[in-house]
Amino acid sequence: MSRARILVVDDEASTRDLMSRILTEAGYEVMDTFNAEEAVALLHRESFDLVTLDVMMPHVDGFECCRRVRQFSNVPIVFVTARGESYNEVLGLESGADDYIQKPYHPEAVVSRVKALLRRVAQRGAPESAGTRIGPLTLDLRGQEAFIKGQSLGLTSKEFELLHILSENIGTIVPRERLASLVWGSELDLESRTLDVHIYRLRKKLDAVSNLGQYIITKRQRGYLMSPGIRQAE
Repeated sequence: MSRARILVVDDEASTRDLMSRILTEAGYEVMDTFNAEEAVALLHRESFDLVTLDVMMPHVDGFECCRRVRQFSNVPIVFVTARGESYNEVLGLESGADDYIQKPYHPEAVVSRVKALLRRVAQRGAPESAGTRIGPLTLDLRGQEAFIKGQSLGLTSKEFELLHILSENIGTIVPRERLASLVWGSELDLESRTLDVHIYRLRKKLDAVSNLGQYIITKRQRGYLMSPGIRQAE
């Protein structure tokens, strides 16, 4: 089995080298670069399984880099930054990131998060069911893509997982704790806005194509549900 390829993007040589060493020692094939422009060019030319991305970089910051990558790739992206303010977490997630790690970090914690994200991405679909359809919405479980009338929604891996879970429980409230556990494992702090931001992004992408975001209903302090009305949606 080939090793997963990870691209490390950080303008500081010391932190870039540290992250590369941690991931290399964990058994991954690692390539690194010091700026966003080169990272985007590399992702256009080569295939990677995951990207770790610093926020504070000159010329083009990590948020803008992430947005550019999301125009052509759904590769899992993990922000690694010392900027711990909550608005930066939200901005990072809204730009398309899948996870968020704050400096200083423990090597074992980084490897654990990377392994968990790669494992979830690898578990795409089930052999007995390659796809499912709900009204105008089609989920390609193997390819981990969602379509409305043939148009791709361009979901990240976590957005797709959330949509898949909600679609398997139509009409039933899925508690926040269960969603967090299924999508993020034990890593997610439920006090953060991570889950809410992902749901917001998912609704926005559904609405951009066919106003289906309205069928994901928030049950305050309880969880989320997908309305049965989606089956009759146009």
